[in-house]
Amino acid sequence: AVSPPRHVRARPRAMLGRLVKQFVKRGARDHLGGARRVQETTDLHRLFVLTAFHRTEGDGPELVSQVLAIGKDLQFDELKAEVCGNLTEQAHRVCAAVRDALAAARAASPSSQSDAFTKGVLDRIGFACRVAPSGAGPGSGDGLFVRGEVNPGEIVAFYPGLVYDLENVRHIPGYPKVSDGNEYLIARYDGSVVDANPWGSGGDLVAVDSECLSLLARRNGVTFDASRDSNRGQNEHFGRWPGPPLSPRRLDEEESETSEKKLKQEKRAGVGGFLDHTLTPPLCSLLRTTATAEALNLTRNNPLALAHFANHPPVGYRPNVVVAGVDLVFDAGCDLRRFAPNVGVGSWRPPVTLAQATQRKTNAAKRGWFATRLHQMFGEEGEEEDVTGKRNAENDDERKTKKTVVVPALVLVASEALQDEEVFLNYRLSTHVKRPEWYYPVDEEEDKRRWASE
Repeated sequence: AVSPPRHVRARPRAMLGRLVKQFVKRGARDHLGGARRVQETTDLHRLFVLTAFHRTEGDGPELVSQVLAIGKDLQFDELKAEVCGNLTEQAHRVCAAVRDALAAARAASPSSQSDAFTKGVLDRIGFACRVAPSGAGPGSGDGLFVRGEVNPGEIVAFYPGLVYDLENVRHIPGYPKVSDGNEYLIARYDGSVVDANPWGSGGDLVAVDSECLSLLARRNGVTFDASRDSNRGQNEHFGRWPGPPLSPRRLDEEESETSEKKLKQEKRAGVGGFLDHTLTPPLCSLLRTTATAEALNLTRNNPLALAHFANHPPVGYRPNVVVAGVDLVFDAGCDLRRFAPNVGVGSWRPPVTLAQATQRKTNAAKRGWFATRLHQMFGEEGEEEDVTGKRNAENDDERKTKKTVVVPALVLVASEALQDEEVFLNYRLSTHVKRPEWYYPVDEEEDKRRWASE
């Protein structure tokens, strides 16, 4: 028998490799069932109701009926698409308001620009955020406060910083002990992690007070009151945007040489070094370059990019915001993108729209359960076919002609009306690690479901 050409024999292996990789990626980020999926669905329902109420016109019983009618038959993907659409619309509006307020503030005298900036945002969206000493109790440090009025379902703040997808979480500084010395990490349901540490308190016009000021003084080489120092002041990378693993914005030669020597000392020899390199290879140079350029193009003067200062509610208080992971989409070249305070370290596809989610549901019903499960496990991520197995050519053409930028983000959404008060976020700390003494669970069952392993 004549052996097939080498390139023909290689195709099944390449296809198998692609399928295995696709399956592993899907399995890692898709919770196919169990308590965790139940909690994610519960959170989505809550976010849908909040954001739909904020978006839908009307009042009283009529508004309630409208929202319930919209959401009663929506399944998971459709709920997710609706929430994403609602939050993206809000985010665009907020970014435009920050852009216009910043432009107006720059015309004021240097000494009054910060106040003019805050007032400009307040006038445009009805509220602004600031950092000040928290009322959560002794040792709680700084907290997040709103000035003005926030309606339920409205975005209160962005959790800024670098967002690592599943394949790149190993590049978070300090990996695998990423939380040592860094209290500004938060995980999304899709497994990606947001690190706000390099963002710090943002630009020079962002309203900060108290302990933040001591940190800013330290970074600028000014004497400050050491009694007010906190863990934030001891964190060498706080506010060093964009920071490692991306190319630093300012790093003199002496500091660069010190970093290289430290890195060489930390590398193990022999088998240990081989395993270290295999499990945590260097960040792709192309990804580092593009992400760094994107990070340096952002505007850090954003009074809503302060969600990482929100504290967990003390005993006797309830959280007044809920967290929402959302992938924001901007047209390529849109100036609003500079005001979305996140940069992805990895790759994100455009989120599924409501129309696409509905089409998926229709296709799944026609395929049957078994064929649908195979498509979910081995189909290309984001790919949608009709029941004959043909790709949707119309969607392909749209992807090719319309260039967009996807920004993975995480926002805080008001769960009730807020007015001139501190923002409290349920931290939902993992049930698999020892929790700090100050933490008390808002809902123990929700915590267990959020971090369930099944």
